[in-house]
Amino acid sequence: MPGDDDGERSGSKNSDTPRWVANIGAVGSVVALLGFLGFANIGQLGNALDDVLGGSASSSAEPSRASVTSEDDEPSATYRPTRTYTTKPTRTASPDEKATDETPFTTAALLPDDFEDDRGVGYTRVASGVHGCTDASHMSGNVRRVLSGYDCDLTVTGNYLKSGDVSEDADVLVSVQVIRFDDTSTAKAVKERIVAGGSWDFGIWCPNEGRGSGACDGYERARTESYVSYDHRYVVHAVALYVNLSSSPSTETATDAAADAAVTEIGPENHTGD
Repeated sequence: MPGDDDGERSGSKNSDTPRWVANIGAVGSVVALLGFLGFANIGQLGNALDDVLGGSASSSAEPSRASVTSEDDEPSATYRPTRTYTTKPTRTASPDEKATDETPFTTAALLPDDFEDDRGVGYTRVASGVHGCTDASHMSGNVRRVLSGYDCDLTVTGNYLKSGDVSEDADVLVSVQVIRFDDTSTAKAVKERIVAGGSWDFGIWCPNEGRGSGACDGYERARTESYVSYDHRYVVHAVALYVNLSSSPSTETATDAAADAAVTEIGPENHTGD
């Protein structure tokens, strides 16, 4: 009767057979079936099913490698940043100041072998030298004071005579000087200071022998034409006179052209850098 039920639990719905009994029966049936099929146990049956399905369920896969380099692949180059070396800027050679001037203080570097004036008359260098900057014969006192006041030391000097076969009476002597200073501004100041004083005279240098050698002694008697300028850090000067020391006004045409050409031809531009 329902009221006397102990609450027994059945193993399966609509079955009076206990659950564990049913399980034993099921296991027995499976074992009998395995024996009939030739399998000794369930493990062999599982292995057979794995073979049919294409692989063993218990095998482990190889771990994947994120990057694999084959023997045929070139290894990638390691990037290294380019190193930049900073060098101090090189100062460009310039005759504007002592520190950058590479011009030798020599005749070859500062004086041309020859030159031509605007009338087409040629002049050839016949003598030259390096002397104290205030040692020229007949230099006026005001010029000497200005040069000394700006600490000049040396001057390159040169003498030119007309090229070719020229008679002594027709020949013109040109005396030039190139005086160095520390920089262009100093050379400019020297030139302006000298010409601002009115009358001035840089004097003259003459050849030691031969034509023109006597011009220094009679310099004050001759008619002369002279020019002064500055070329970078150099003060340049040229004076011209007839070798025969003529004082005639007619000599001016030749002497003026010669001195004007000479002062533009002398200076550091004659240095080729060789």
